Amino acid sequence: MNSLPARFTFLLAIIGLTCSLTSVAQGQQPRKPAPTRTVVKKVVVKPSPAKPANSHAADMHIKPGGVKFVEDSIAKVFEMARQQNKPIFVEIYSPSCHVCQSFIPILSDKKVGDFYNQTFINTRLPLEEKSTQVWLEKNKLFIPSLPLFVFFNANGKIAHIGSSNPDVDMMVNLGVVASNPTYQGGNYANRYQNGDRDPNFLIDYGYFAKITRDTTTNIKVMEDYVKLQAPDFFGSQTSYLVLFKIMMDVDNPLTQHLINNIDLYKKYENPAANLPGPLALADGLIMSSLYSPRGNAYNSEKIKQIRQMMVKAGVNPALAANRTVIPEVNAYFREKATASAVARLDSLVQQGKLSVPEYVFIANYFNAKSPDATDAPSIVRWVDKALSTAKPTPAQQAELQAERAEAFRRAGQKDSAKEAARKALQLAQSAKADTKRYEELVGKLNSL
Repeated sequence: MNSLPARFTFLLAIIGLTCSLTSVAQGQQPRKPAPTRTVVKKVVVKPSPAKPANSHAADMHIKPGGVKFVEDSIAKVFEMARQQNKPIFVEIYSPSCHVCQSFIPILSDKKVGDFYNQTFINTRLPLEEKSTQVWLEKNKLFIPSLPLFVFFNANGKIAHIGSSNPDVDMMVNLGVVASNPTYQGGNYANRYQNGDRDPNFLIDYGYFAKITRDTTTNIKVMEDYVKLQAPDFFGSQTSYLVLFKIMMDVDNPLTQHLINNIDLYKKYENPAANLPGPLALADGLIMSSLYSPRGNAYNSEKIKQIRQMMVKAGVNPALAANRTVIPEVNAYFREKATASAVARLDSLVQQGKLSVPEYVFIANYFNAKSPDATDAPSIVRWVDKALSTAKPTPAQQAELQAERAEAFRRAGQKDSAKEAARKALQLAQSAKADTKRYEELVGKLNSL
């Protein structure tokens, strides 16, 4: 029996050992791996081997004696595990991922095969397949990079998530940790509640929470992690890796340090290791927070702060303003500040750069979500501007007139609403578009 190894820490394998999903999706050729780096525990991380030239046709077959992957549906694999009362090992991979290919010799190794075949029911899921995407969504798993190793207990509950170097001993150690109830990810919550605040544990827990889409836990755990760090941690290579792989919170002091010190972090950009530049990293953290469930509850002042964070990080001010317009409008709606929401949109409309679909969208958005009808005159004004300056097609004119009719209805102007609805129907008919929506609108208004 294998003895329990030293705690497997995710950051041991964070450099040069994952394929970005962008490169997988685009089928990009790899670049030469980054030089050996030292992270967290002063562990030297081996660079991943260069990607073969014929990567798209790379042989992903595991040799006899290695890990035996069950070639059946994931549902049948889980049923098999339930019947045999064995945990499950799932590799999420892509044939075009050069790091995934570097694991073929490791997964073909007899030592790895013996342990995994004895301990787990093993299966593999190619990320590109629709069935894999459906399964990932069902299990609420976020896949930031490949390969990713996910372990389940016999009843189908996530037990552990990890990454590894393409190294035989590390791969076995990962399996040992994943099969030990005390150290596996499924016990992280208990360890945290019992007071475990070891920095390496917090890194593992933060990563586990991110992959399982537990934003609340990730934010709390990473707050604790950053509080434990010395001042020289900020701006270090390790801090950059934490930001890239684990952080989800724009308000975390480490994220704020990144936003306010972009130039300090530029030296860590490394496309060969799939490490983005600091502007892209900061922008991603800001946007993910803005459009997260927590971001949906931000008040208008917080949205303005978010916009200023974007500008501080280097985003063009006009682009930052456009990105935050809908979240800010939503905040005003929640605050029953319709006039402020209208003023925010007016600032956008006055630029004169909106397309017809964008005019339709904002008119529909306000008609559907505004907490009162005081915005109705502004919607009519926006629609009139689109009709007179944006050169809409007849079908688009029909959509605009329909929104105009709804605004008049909300304002209590029944006759104007009926007239706009009739125009919408006539335009839809002349454009040979589907008239069902417009006929229903005319009928609804005529019944008033």
